[in-house]
Amino acid sequence: MNPETERHVEHLYDQATRFASELCTPGETLNPYAVTEVAEGEGQMLSVDSPVETDDAIDLLYQALQKLHDEDKLVAFAIVSEVLLSSSETGENTEGLLIAIEHREPAIVSILIPYEDSDSGREYFEPKRFSSEAQIFGE
Repeated sequence: MNPETERHVEHLYDQATRFASELCTPGETLNPYAVTEVAEGEGQMLSVDSPVETDDAIDLLYQALQKLHDEDKLVAFAIVSEVLLSSSETGENTEGLLIAIEHREPAIVSILIPYEDSDSGREYFEPKRFSSEAQIFGE
């Protein structure tokens, strides 16, 4: 990854986690959102206002991002959502934030930040990076 791309990816990760820390409330579901880097001007945060299922909200975010891409405005983005993963080994469930970052260079980074809610708040654990497929820039 070239240094400029790496800066964009790090900036998106920082924005995504900052917004998540402001928006996440223990015991409540986080509505998926996206943060963007654009060719000209300031990036923005995108969200779905109406109450819809998480998968539908993510689809709507990808549609909005695809429109920015088609207009040649999109440089990079991150989509943040909550996920529940089951371990195939132990059968235990893990809640976490999934941050899917794509850059037009191309660079694709997906990060899972596991967490646990308790009476004292939300405790986050070590982020785990893994591979994923492009949704916008891979076409």
